Amino acid sequence: MSIEDIFRVLVETEARNGIDVDVCKLKNGKRQNIMPPTDRVTRAWAEKQYAAGSTIRLRCPQQHLDQIHSLCQGLEDEFGADVSANAYLTPGEGEQGFAPHYDDVDVFILQLHGEKRWQVWTPRDEALKLPRYSSDDYTCESIDQLHKYSIPITLHLAPGELLYLPRGFIHQAQTINQESSLHLTISTNRLNSWTDLLETLLNNGLQAASSSHLNLRSSLPRDMFHYMGLQHQENQENEQLIEQRNTVEIKNDEEDNNDDDCDSIAQVAAAAYDAELDRGHQRQIKCRSA
Repeated sequence: MSIEDIFRVLVETEARNGIDVDVCKLKNGKRQNIMPPTDRVTRAWAEKQYAAGSTIRLRCPQQHLDQIHSLCQGLEDEFGADVSANAYLTPGEGEQGFAPHYDDVDVFILQLHGEKRWQVWTPRDEALKLPRYSSDDYTCESIDQLHKYSIPITLHLAPGELLYLPRGFIHQAQTINQESSLHLTISTNRLNSWTDLLETLLNNGLQAASSSHLNLRSSLPRDMFHYMGLQHQENQENEQLIEQRNTVEIKNDEEDNNDDDCDSIAQVAAAAYDAELDRGHQRQIKCRSA
C-alpha cells in the first residue's frame, strides 16, 4: 500500500466524508475535523488539506485493495474474530491528526512509509483494562490527573516495524521529521468478550422464554417497589432479627412455665414479683436471689 493508493481510492470510490474517509488535525490539543464543501471528498480537496497539515484516514481499505483484503481474511482465520483495517496518512514536520485516546479493539500498527513517534499509556486500574467501548479524547494533562495510567512509553516506528496496542491502552502519534508517514492499523476483537457472548445468549434465551410463558409477559406487581431493592434490605434484616428474638422469648417462657409447675406455693410466694424482671415465677426467684 502506498500514498498514491490513498488518493486513488478517493477518486475511484467517490469517498464520502465521515463514512469512507476522515480528514482531521490536532490543534491546541484538540482534534479538529475538516469538513469538505460537499459530503464527497475529492482528490484535489484532500491533497490541499494534506498539504496544510491534516491527516487523512481511509476507512476499511480492505474493501478497495486486494492485498489488504487478503491480509484481513487470513488474520480472521488466525484470530477467530472479525478483522478490519484503517490507513493513516500524516504529513511531516511533527503533525498529528488525533488526540490521545484508547480503542475498543486490539490494534496492530504496521508502519509502511516514513516514521512516527508513539506515546503509549498502560492502564493500572483493573476497571480500565479491556474496555468494551472506545474513550473520548484526552489531553496529556488529563491523563496525568487520572493517576490510573503509567508514565507514557515513547516508541519510534520505522517502515516495516509493528506495534501492538491492546484495548484500553491510551496512545497518540506524530511524525518525526519532514517525511510524511503512512501506517496501516489492523483491528480485531470488537465486542468479542465473554460479556458480549453472554449478553447475546441471555437476551435470546429471555426472548424465547417470554414468548412461551405468559407469566413473564404479565405486568409487575403494583407494590413491588415497596418491598424489593436494596433500600428494603435493612428493614427485612431487622424484621428477621425481631422474629428470631420473639421466637427465643416464647421458647424461654415455655421453659419458665414448665419450671413453675415444679415450684412449691411457698417458693412462689417468697419471691415478690418485679415487673422489670423477666417473666415467669422461676426466673423471678432466680433473679431475686441473685
